Amino acid sequence: MSEPPRQLDLLDAARAVQRAATDGDIDTLHGEVCRLRNALVEHVAGCDLGDDGGVQRRLARHGQQRLLHFIDELLSTTHESAESCTCLVRGAELRSLLIRQLRLEAVASTSEALR
Repeated sequence: MSEPPRQLDLLDAARAVQRAATDGDIDTLHGEVCRLRNALVEHVAGCDLGDDGGVQRRLARHGQQRLLHFIDELLSTTHESAESCTCLVRGAELRSLLIRQLRLEAVASTSEALR
């Protein structure tokens, strides 16, 4: 089995989403959002946050689920025309949410290492 995507890989995928959104390329945008979602699922599966732990770990796990839900919602509300597709605006929001999530995971990992 291959190694789960690292945080930098996820940020690269998020940049591709934002670039496609900026270009107004809906087909590419939808493909990049799917690619990011798949990478995030692999990342979450390989992320060792465990079922127990402190507040930071619970927040990070909750954030992972919220981010996946956001992406699923984004993908379920896509449309063929740029005028009716909210994914163009929400693509930039997705990158911000991912950065927030990666910070939560970093804090959770650091707090666990200090124990």
